[in-house]
Amino acid sequence: MNNLPIFSIIFTDNTCFNGTNNYFDTGWRAAPYKPIKRIFLKLLDNNFLMLQNYEKYNFFVEGTIDWMRVGGKKGIETLKEKPKIEYVYFMGLKNGIVTSYRITMYNGEAGKDKFRMGDFTRREYKLGKEWNGSPTTGWR
Repeated sequence: MNNLPIFSIIFTDNTCFNGTNNYFDTGWRAAPYKPIKRIFLKLLDNNFLMLQNYEKYNFFVEGTIDWMRVGGKKGIETLKEKPKIEYVYFMGLKNGIVTSYRITMYNGEAGKDKFRMGDFTRREYKLGKEWNGSPTTGWR
């Protein structure tokens, strides 16, 4: 198993903070609130994406959980499985514009799904519209 952290932060005071290697609990919310010099995000192939020179940064994971009809009048209950990680978002804010890097974390079906494991999508949004037209939390 790969023990490299999902992300590493270098602050302007040259101290560092490493996230975990677990996408279900990345450690982002445990990072100190202090000015960031740069952040490194580990990619699926163990290379790194670096962001720097942004006013603020954000990182979050998007996942889903499978649902099934249990039958009768019980309604819908969750399966006892972990959520499926679909995307990882790494964002930087500068002058009211959010640059979003989205990484696909699942293998879509070849010829059917637009995105495949490891694909990058880079987009820019106005602050407050960065995730499906809505704001995100967790900015540092």
